[in-house]
Amino acid sequence: MGSALAETHVELVLIHPFREGNGRIARALSTLMAL
Repeated sequence: MGSALAETHVELVLIHPFREGNGRIARALSTLMAL
C-alpha cells in the first residue's frame, strides 16, 4: 500500500499536469488514497 501511494505521488509530481498546485493536489490525492 505504501509503495503504491509513493509511486502515485511521484508520478503526479513528475508529469506536472497542472499549471499550479501540483504538490497540493498530489498530497491531497495521496491522503484520499490512504483512507
